[in-house]
Amino acid sequence: MNDSIKSKAIHAVSWSSIDTFGRLSIQFVVAIIMARILGPEAFGLIAMLWIFMSVSYILSGSGYPQALVQKPHLSELDRSSVFYLMVFFSFILGCIIYFCAPLIGYFYDNQEIIMIMKVMGFIPLIYSFGSTHTAILTRNLRFNIQAKANLGAVTAGGLVGIYMSYNGYGVWSLVALSIVEEISRSALLWLFHDWKPSFQFSLKNLVAMRKYSVNMLLFKLLTSIFENIYFLIIGRLFTPTALGYYYQANRLQRIPSTNLTQIVSVVVFPTFSNVQDDKKSLTESITTSMALLTLFIFPIMVGLSATSFSFVSVLLSDKWLPSVDYLRLLCLVGLIYPLQLININLLMAKAKTDQLFFIEIIKTALTIIALISTYRFGIESIILGQIIVSMISFCILSFISGRLSEFGTWEQIKTIFPIGFVSAIMGSLVYMLEIVLPFNGLSLLLMQVGLGITTYSIMCYLFKLKSFKILLSAVQPRLRLRQLKI
Repeated sequence: MNDSIKSKAIHAVSWSSIDTFGRLSIQFVVAIIMARILGPEAFGLIAMLWIFMSVSYILSGSGYPQALVQKPHLSELDRSSVFYLMVFFSFILGCIIYFCAPLIGYFYDNQEIIMIMKVMGFIPLIYSFGSTHTAILTRNLRFNIQAKANLGAVTAGGLVGIYMSYNGYGVWSLVALSIVEEISRSALLWLFHDWKPSFQFSLKNLVAMRKYSVNMLLFKLLTSIFENIYFLIIGRLFTPTALGYYYQANRLQRIPSTNLTQIVSVVVFPTFSNVQDDKKSLTESITTSMALLTLFIFPIMVGLSATSFSFVSVLLSDKWLPSVDYLRLLCLVGLIYPLQLININLLMAKAKTDQLFFIEIIKTALTIIALISTYRFGIESIILGQIIVSMISFCILSFISGRLSEFGTWEQIKTIFPIGFVSAIMGSLVYMLEIVLPFNGLSLLLMQVGLGITTYSIMCYLFKLKSFKILLSAVQPRLRLRQLKI
């Protein structure tokens, strides 16, 4: 990796970190406050609609934002054409969802969600006004502007959501939060970014990007169905309250597994794209990315699983305790997710979207088989099937990655195994603390967190983990430089 790309990547990671940690902090606080006020049923009603909203977001983009990032040479005509196409698609989708909302209510046998769906169906339209800006900024690794817009948006949405929750608006508090957040994000992107769409449109340019965009659309569509079909099935077979417990547990595990992974993910895709023709640099990039990502994600996910009871009891209150068992299991899904995403970014950078689509077909088929086999035995059995599908998906993705780089399944397992082993020891000690100590609550949670951080850090140093050495080699020169300045 040359120095110019490396410097841009480091700067991008810094701003991406500020963006992600800032958003996570704000969203985490807002989610805790609203969960304590609203309870599981309100979140369950939103979760029922999540698969439809997710699919709508993806169809509104039609794979073109990723095409803008990946295309080697980008013109103003490309950018403007994509912008107008996305706005048009989003409006059409909003109208379709509005008129189909009664059918969704009939499917769930729940009339309350009809009006909610009609309103939320137009949120992707608001999102489309800023999505082209986001793609351009990502392509240029200008994550500082995205950070400002995202932080401002989640703050505005969170304040509105909390205010409405306290004033008895129930599930509509969550709807208003989403609307205000998207309006704020799009407005701030237009304010901070100097690009504005010009009055030109070319169907020819869109067709030229069609191969990549269509494959990416199909891939993302199947990915969305794969990730959200559990909400659909649980919402159909169980009560909104039961779905609310599952939704909250899934949301908690996704905070570290999915959201923290974005710190690396939003950077590795353009970085992998820049070195896609240099096999050695590409292998070095994916190896380093996976080693550093798992160094943080593994202990967080294992620690969250080990502290689930005290974590939920302290932060969400005892009314959310039925979600503890779901959270413990879902943390295993979150453990595997970052590994899949690194491999997916490699295939995206190599423009292997046809292979990604094929993989998603396999994953979707496996998901359907798992659901058919497990739904009769309850939500915990469904989650166990989810874990098995995630493990198989990682094996398939890493095998294909090995054909494009020198970092296949076995090499990836050798990279993550030491970190997984150390994390498992740490998690066992943390969980034993819950069994041994005669008290619970905040005191127990703080002791568990303290023990986990201490034991993990010591074991990383004693076992001389490669990823830990990489981290130290990056941090130590900066610490020395600061000491010299002082």
